[in-house]
Amino acid sequence: DIGIAMAQRQQQPTMGPSSDSDSDRDVRLINAKLDGLPIATQYPAVLAACRPIVRLLRDTFSERDAALWSRMKRAIPKELNESAFIIHEMMQLLDGYDQRPYTIIDVCSGVGYLSMFLSHVLPPDKCSRIVAIDTLFEMNNTSTGNKNNVGAIDGAKATDSSTERRESSKTKQSNHHLSTSHLINSVHPIPIRPRKANIRKGRELRQIAQHCIEKAPGPVVILGVHLCKALSVHTVRLFNMTDAERLYLKPCCLPGRKELRRRDPPFWTFDNMPGGGFGVKTLYCAEVMATRDNNDDNESVDSNNAMNFERALKHTGREAGQEDVHHGRESTVDREREGGHHGHGPSVVRGNALFDRWTCLLKDAADTSDEAVTAKIHHCSVQQRHFQNQYIVAKRQSTTSIR
Repeated sequence: DIGIAMAQRQQQPTMGPSSDSDSDRDVRLINAKLDGLPIATQYPAVLAACRPIVRLLRDTFSERDAALWSRMKRAIPKELNESAFIIHEMMQLLDGYDQRPYTIIDVCSGVGYLSMFLSHVLPPDKCSRIVAIDTLFEMNNTSTGNKNNVGAIDGAKATDSSTERRESSKTKQSNHHLSTSHLINSVHPIPIRPRKANIRKGRELRQIAQHCIEKAPGPVVILGVHLCKALSVHTVRLFNMTDAERLYLKPCCLPGRKELRRRDPPFWTFDNMPGGGFGVKTLYCAEVMATRDNNDDNESVDSNNAMNFERALKHTGREAGQEDVHHGRESTVDREREGGHHGHGPSVVRGNALFDRWTCLLKDAADTSDEAVTAKIHHCSVQQRHFQNQYIVAKRQSTTSIR
């Protein structure tokens, strides 16, 4: 009986080949998706450099945390495709660079895909550290040394004592959503330093400037990919309040038109801009003027009549709220069918025009000629079924020599 049992075990496949087969299948599927995205034709060198990293991430994290890898393998094609322009720019920036190493600030990094890929494609002697910042990171990077918390994401949390569990359940704020264990892993050649911070808060934004940028040993580059609404504004503020050398920003969805219903709609101060900054009114005022001028009634907006203009803005905000209440579910389904969830009304053309205006406002906020900063908008068609393809690149002159 023992001999029969041993023979049966020898005939059964081992876990090694099965794991290898799963690994090959995951990597093949990711590479196949990448081959069908714009990165394959626009940035083939970046894609070639990142393919081995995909397999390395799979081999490193799949066995350690299956849930983490399950999320990563679904997101890597999209994240890498949208980050290809920035990765390409960083590779060119450091090509031939021989001065003090750079520090990279990855704002609102999320899981940290951009940070991880940059850690592998950039030379460690030219980039000394990558600081990944997100408000959803766990407090004080408690994943360090906690083997049970490796790769815990999406609200999953592991604690070693029932006391900690009781204390953490008292407040919702203590429940983190993103672990940092996969970021601080030694597999990354350039160290990634996670930092929990909410850039919407001025105090925490100043702390980032003081501790991550002003104390950096060399020039600093600030990165922001797929930043929604006002997060893009605060990232520009971080660039303006420091001597960071470059800013690469890919904005995402706009502030909602419902903000116009507020008594004081958001307004962001930038002294270098005409009018002292911009806000939700600045973004939507052209839309309001065009809409009201096209009406056949006698309620057309007089640009010299502030009261009528305010009334038109509030009317636009009320319409936005009504659309969300009555057509929210249908709009969401339609946007998902179109391949995106950040639509701006029924007209793609109008949404494109609004997004162009939003991008131009952000660019103007970063473009401060008196401080030798120039900002430009680069268009890269990374999203095939949407119009969010603008990247803002701001460069500050002579930062390296000043440092």
